Amino acid sequence: MLGATAGTLYAFTMPPLQVADERTHLVRAFDVTRGSCIAAERTPVPRSVMLFGEAFPPVLEKRRLITQQGVWRWAAVPLRSEQTREARATAAKVYSCVPYLAAAAGIRVATALDASPLWVLYASRLANLLAYLCLVALALAILPDFRAVLLALALMPMTLHQAASPSADAMTIATAFLVTALAVRSAVGRDRDASPVKRAWALSGALTVAALCKTNVALVPLAALVPRRSSRGGAARVLLVAAPAVCAALLFAWANGSNIELFRRAQTARHGGQVEVSFLNALVQPVSFLASVARTLAHQATAYVEQFIGVLGWATVRRPAWTTWLYGALLLAAPLLGARYLRLTVAYRAALAGAAALGFLSAMASLYAISGSAVRGTFGAPFGGVAGRYFIPFALPALLAVSTVRWRRAEAAYGVAVVAVAALVNAVTLGTIRGHYYLAEPLVVDTSVFDLAPSCVVPMNAGTRVEQTFAPRFNGLARVDLDVSTYGRRIPSGALRASVLASDGRALVEQRLPLDSLKDGSRVSVQFAPLVQSRGRKLRLELSLDGVAPGYLLGLYATGAGRDVYPAGELSVDGVATGGDLHFRAYVPGKRRHA
Repeated sequence: MLGATAGTLYAFTMPPLQVADERTHLVRAFDVTRGSCIAAERTPVPRSVMLFGEAFPPVLEKRRLITQQGVWRWAAVPLRSEQTREARATAAKVYSCVPYLAAAAGIRVATALDASPLWVLYASRLANLLAYLCLVALALAILPDFRAVLLALALMPMTLHQAASPSADAMTIATAFLVTALAVRSAVGRDRDASPVKRAWALSGALTVAALCKTNVALVPLAALVPRRSSRGGAARVLLVAAPAVCAALLFAWANGSNIELFRRAQTARHGGQVEVSFLNALVQPVSFLASVARTLAHQATAYVEQFIGVLGWATVRRPAWTTWLYGALLLAAPLLGARYLRLTVAYRAALAGAAALGFLSAMASLYAISGSAVRGTFGAPFGGVAGRYFIPFALPALLAVSTVRWRRAEAAYGVAVVAVAALVNAVTLGTIRGHYYLAEPLVVDTSVFDLAPSCVVPMNAGTRVEQTFAPRFNGLARVDLDVSTYGRRIPSGALRASVLASDGRALVEQRLPLDSLKDGSRVSVQFAPLVQSRGRKLRLELSLDGVAPGYLLGLYATGAGRDVYPAGELSVDGVATGGDLHFRAYVPGKRRHA
């Protein structure tokens, strides 16, 4: 219940496309809806979705803050799935289709209902979250001991944040949890209604599927947890243990071979070197590679811990430091729990530790392979690109490998602590997200040129440039409203480009508003992060059209020619002053206005 509630809140609170690489994962999920597991060089995506992505670019908060109303305005934009543009998803090409199946199913449902681009994104987020929660619930039901440990990992802010997005990390984490639970259950053998052989084959099947999710192929050592009683002879046990590894390797090679080749070509063009050589460098120089990993870990250890628990968005949304230490202490206490049924031998602990170590190194090697230093074949400075969330799939086997049996009655109390701490930390994190992306203060009028004189309409086509200069009276300029006309028609394509420029021509704000969302006689809001030093500055609002369909015009309401009702600024069209002014209204946050 807590995971479903918090996950749903993450899905609707995170601004569109602000989860790391979310646009790329969304394009890859669109690719999977075509029915192919092999990534395409380019993917046809509805044009409205591409415009949606341009309206919410990466690191949105550096461009502007948003309101909930501004986000929900996109719910009224039609999808028009027949109008497509080709998009690339280079970073996600390396992955198979398996981690995108749930998100793709959500997209198929949304497109079948002709939902808006906003609801297409929300459908992919919610479908991924539902699949994640189902797999985690199944893993909790299967795991015989240490369920509270799994619950603590599953309810981390980073885990739920990734689960509530179309990211491949959701299924990667969930399938890793499930495989670990099946492996431990197979080792314990508490099922009365399932034979050891059935349990072993269940583990084999789950491991084979999980191997198709990013670096989960590193969990192959967990097959060693198959007990001897699972087979009648040594050869049969070897077969049961080897089958998952062989199947996982073959499926990984089949599903990812073509994808990796596409990715390799893109990275070769990017770095000017062969990516496969990077892997060979790590293999033929393991000592140098491990030394580089150690330097990277020493340099980034604190950042990895913070990212592991949750640095959200494009690694820009940081929670208060005390939440990291509180949740970190909760996870460090996990190995101290006792086990009612689980008795891990040295061999079993070695298999768990081996899977965790191999997973950690595979994540590091994958990121090393696509880094510039890897292409050059160097192992000097610490390499970047590794995020703490990449280690979440291997955290459960790592914690189980170092677990103890001294405090056998502590799990119930630990479970209560997990729920309480997870609820508190996720609530704080959701509040941090709102403060990071959304305007916190109501806006009040700074300057208004609405209804001051009889109006005319300035027509705009693809080549028209309209400019209005103005000087805000207060600091914190955060929004400019305009009145527009579509001449009684719906404009099917294109965008209104709105920019606020400083007197020296520097762009302070730049936005694209889809024309098909504008109604005749409607008011358009250009909203952005407050400009701290806006009082008295000579600013210029520049408007133009991109990609408007031929034969369509957009009109901007203005005062009549020669009616200069706003002496602090002027309206010009294609560089020619009109002697009038646009109908516009500028806003600043209420506290700054009244101050």
